[in-house]
Amino acid sequence: MADFAPWNWREGRTPWRQHWCAEADHCIIGQRYDQSDRSDQTDRTDQKSPDCNLGILTAIIGQIGRKPTLPQKLVKPFIILFSIVSTVAIQAAAPMISSPSNHATPGNQSVLASVDSNTGSKWCGHHEGRPVQWMAKLPKPQVVKGYSFTSGNDVPTRDPKDWTLEGSNDGKKWTQLDQKKNEPIFEKRRQARSYEFKNEKAFTYYKFTFQTHDATHFQFSEIGLAGVSFKESKLDVPPAPPAPPKPPTIEEIIAARKHGTLHSIYKTPQAKSHATPSANADLETFQKEIQPLLAESCIQCHGPKKQKGKFRIDTLKPDLIKGGDKDWWLEVMDVLSNSEMPPEDEGVDLSDAGRAKIIDWLSGEIQRAAKVARSEKGHSSFRRLTRYEYNYALQDLLGLPWSMAEKLPPETASEDGFKNSSELLQM
Repeated sequence: MADFAPWNWREGRTPWRQHWCAEADHCIIGQRYDQSDRSDQTDRTDQKSPDCNLGILTAIIGQIGRKPTLPQKLVKPFIILFSIVSTVAIQAAAPMISSPSNHATPGNQSVLASVDSNTGSKWCGHHEGRPVQWMAKLPKPQVVKGYSFTSGNDVPTRDPKDWTLEGSNDGKKWTQLDQKKNEPIFEKRRQARSYEFKNEKAFTYYKFTFQTHDATHFQFSEIGLAGVSFKESKLDVPPAPPAPPKPPTIEEIIAARKHGTLHSIYKTPQAKSHATPSANADLETFQKEIQPLLAESCIQCHGPKKQKGKFRIDTLKPDLIKGGDKDWWLEVMDVLSNSEMPPEDEGVDLSDAGRAKIIDWLSGEIQRAAKVARSEKGHSSFRRLTRYEYNYALQDLLGLPWSMAEKLPPETASEDGFKNSSELLQM
């Protein structure tokens, strides 16, 4: 063991040499020879097969095995493990090819056919009226200063004419490296053309974007990057999107409805107490603020002495919840809101502040009365959509801006003016 030296693959400064069997493409390990016989041995260090690392490891273990440092029964399992790791590393070092524009195409004319070093095959498919993209992900960043295309076997109009080449190191931020427009069609089929450009930066990703000119198809026999080996290239398949959830069955829908009916928060005492508004009208505000304004501006035409339109405002009950005159108060609010009353020729002056105060009080009392009425009648579980709700739902679902409810019958407004009242939309 005195002559043992660190392994040097190219110079072979060790009495243990590794010979390569080119015909069988594997290593013959452990052949020892004398230093004087080195001239008779063939050094094939530049023809390493994928078993190269395994051969080196075996030779080293063969040397170490002469010492009692490594049990012989562990040598074989260790060799197998190292061989597996080495094979995986070699496979992972190959470029990954993909089509970000989803033009990879299945079968024999897939995007991998563009890097198989075979001009008899081609990458071909329907472009679907979209630009076609080709991308290579290299094992490590590499400087590329040129590329080449090889035309397909038929239909010259499918050849590339306009394209852009970009580089990236993360697949997100891209740098334009070269661009060509209106290139002449290839003179021959399966003809190769090379292009050069200035670049000093190494990139991991290289992407071509081709504008299509044929009516339906695109094709390439070969696509190459200068200095890049595409041997053992793999298809870079994007992860599949998650499967959509399964729609519920009829039985599940029925069970969910029953559960919702039994456990609805609207049926709990707490929900009813919060949902039910005050059942008392705001009569104090009416007596202190609203009634004096009405007496100044309305009584002389709609009071005990004169009743224009057969209408008396002084006899209306101010309790819109229980009084029974809510419809008349709605008429009062309408004419005041439209400035129809009091008329100008009567010489009655109602300030804008007074008008706003009457309208605000009426609006609040009408809403209070409507909420009390709905709460006393309970909650409906199901109702149909209104015309506008149906139209909005279809627009959101289909992504179309069209009006789809024009021919549906008009909605009937409730007594308080709402079109989406569940009382009128019962199924």
